[in-house]
Amino acid sequence: MSNLFLALTFISYLLLIPFHIETPKGTGDQNVGMLVIFYVFLAYVVLSLISTIIITINGGFNWISSSTLWRNLGVGALWLGMVGGVAICMGIKAELGMGNKSTGIMRLLAYLFYYGGVWLPLFMFVSYFSMINPDGRIAISPNLYKTLLLSSSAIGLVSMVAVTPIRKMIAANTDEYNTNLAMIEIDKAKTVEEQFWLTTKITDDRLLTVVLNRIKDQPNLEDEMIGILMQNNQFIFSKVYDYIYKNPIEHPERLIEPINLNLSKVNTQIQGTTLAPWVGANGFEDVKLESVLRVMYQYFGKNREPFRANMLAIMKTLETPKERNKGNKDTAEFMAILNKYKGEVQNWLEGHAYQKRG
Repeated sequence: MSNLFLALTFISYLLLIPFHIETPKGTGDQNVGMLVIFYVFLAYVVLSLISTIIITINGGFNWISSSTLWRNLGVGALWLGMVGGVAICMGIKAELGMGNKSTGIMRLLAYLFYYGGVWLPLFMFVSYFSMINPDGRIAISPNLYKTLLLSSSAIGLVSMVAVTPIRKMIAANTDEYNTNLAMIEIDKAKTVEEQFWLTTKITDDRLLTVVLNRIKDQPNLEDEMIGILMQNNQFIFSKVYDYIYKNPIEHPERLIEPINLNLSKVNTQIQGTTLAPWVGANGFEDVKLESVLRVMYQYFGKNREPFRANMLAIMKTLETPKERNKGNKDTAEFMAILNKYKGEVQNWLEGHAYQKRG
């Protein structure tokens, strides 16, 4: 029975090995892969616990203490360290890439923890096999398997306690390395849409300039930007409007249809924030009205009729918010933002010049 559960535990460990080669990321089928890995790891945890309990019942851990209570506590601590360490190392491997800042012994330690999910379980398997089969050909001496068990558990407990510094050590990157990674992503972005998506993520001014220059060099740029605006995705259309505001286009009349489409989207977003009494001030974070307004002021001046209906609809939404829930702590901030939007829309409706948001 002991060998059977140890063998099943080892099989679950082998099923996790591909995870250490390439961690599934993203959506769809890859998320299914992550779910499979979770259940396989859960099986590893349960099976290793059963193996540990069986070995304990059979007296394999009697060397820890003659007291049943202290022996069981010691076994529990050993198992927790071994399994917890594997879980921490696997989690770090899934989330982080190996940096390039650490060197020497620190670099070695970073790799040891990064791939801890591969080698830490081997200490347990060798030790457990030797405890179950002391006369087997590949069994090791009691002193050695005790050392392996204690070492594996100690490393696991350390990783559980010091997970934050371990994460920093593994992920430590120089600025040059981060820049190189970003440039790889920039080189991969071939279409105008992909390049505008990058502008939503890049914060370094030098890299942002590189992306914007590549956008400027794209053929049929105006057609591409109009197509993006017609997708009505607020996460990217605001970046397109920012670009158009700073880089004049030849046919501004083509902006009328997408602007009205995007204003409808903005109104829907504001409705979702103002008409729900439980939503706080952070509900305005994705409302990109100012980016659209700046372009409307710049390219259409006092010719406001094409957009008046949508702007009136937005003003109506801003004027009819639901009463805030009493539990909302940011009601004052919410109302301040709401009134700022109302002022901006009112200024536009009354024909005033553009007033930059403070």
